[in-house]
Amino acid sequence: MNEGEVIAIKRFSEDLFLLELFLKEETSFKPGQFAMVETPGRPLMRPFSIFQLEGKTLCFFIRVKGPGTSSLLALKSGKKLKLLLPLGKPYPEPESEGEVWLFAGGIGIASLFPLGLLLVKKGFKAKLFWGAKSASHMPFPLLVKLQNYGLELSLATEDGSMGQKGLLEDIIPSTITAKTAYICGPLEMIKRIFFKFLNVPKAYFSLEEKMACGVGACRSCVLWAEEIKTICKEGPVFEKEDLLKWQVLRQP
Repeated sequence: MNEGEVIAIKRFSEDLFLLELFLKEETSFKPGQFAMVETPGRPLMRPFSIFQLEGKTLCFFIRVKGPGTSSLLALKSGKKLKLLLPLGKPYPEPESEGEVWLFAGGIGIASLFPLGLLLVKKGFKAKLFWGAKSASHMPFPLLVKLQNYGLELSLATEDGSMGQKGLLEDIIPSTITAKTAYICGPLEMIKRIFFKFLNVPKAYFSLEEKMACGVGACRSCVLWAEEIKTICKEGPVFEKEDLLKWQVLRQP
């Protein structure tokens, strides 16, 4: 169990903010991993993708969904939170050279942002496809940092205020030429776009789900496969072959 002291809350829009913490104990992570974060006044910790970690400064990119995330938005500097991290399996690095494409649906960018920066640092040519509700859900500082690092961006918003008007699936090319693809977003979105990636040599999907423990004990994030698989422990990142084998896409 680690502990983080609130440094700042940086609000981007009505329901998006960056939570910046200073860790008691130094740690490390790989893109795709997450943390369980204490939410004041709530009985359970909440899972959040690790967005950025520099030294002991840890950041989460969070969307307000209910009382738990609202309580985090209301925090003041100096407040201390209990943390469990890093948790889950990260994104595997590309096995071969060639283009790498990333696909983020909404807050799924929180998981893919650090991956995109890392891939570019390692010399991969990376392109990010990002779909969100509106321009206010695509914070300008994030777009600038991604572009400055050298990622090519393709954007879509439901109201047309940034990029093409439409959903993420509307900007996915009919032919995906990337050797490796990484996808993160709501399960319903993944069900809609999954079969577009069948011919991609390597495709990895990070699944979003409610979690109570983060370590596979409570079984609140189970995938009903031949063997019970939990998103928090066996995932949250899975290969496309696993999702096909486990018939995840047929689940309600």
